[in-house]
Amino acid sequence: TILNLNLAVFLMLPVPGFDGGDILMMLLPPKFIWKIGRYLQYISMAMILLILFGPLRAVLNYATAGVTGLIVNAAYALTSFIG
Repeated sequence: TILNLNLAVFLMLPVPGFDGGDILMMLLPPKFIWKIGRYLQYISMAMILLILFGPLRAVLNYATAGVTGLIVNAAYALTSFIG
């Protein structure tokens, strides 16, 4: 389950090609999307490299820990009502 959680957080990052990137592109004005469109491949590769080898790894770990904490607290609250 931790692997699935890591994957979910990773895919929601605002990197073009990931689900979070698709959401970001829907929120941006069309003029900006047209200008950035030709650089999407390079932006995606740079973000992945920063996550794997750079400072964004700490951000990913922090986000995963936060989501894990929320899920554990929700599960604890639900089970306290049951028994």
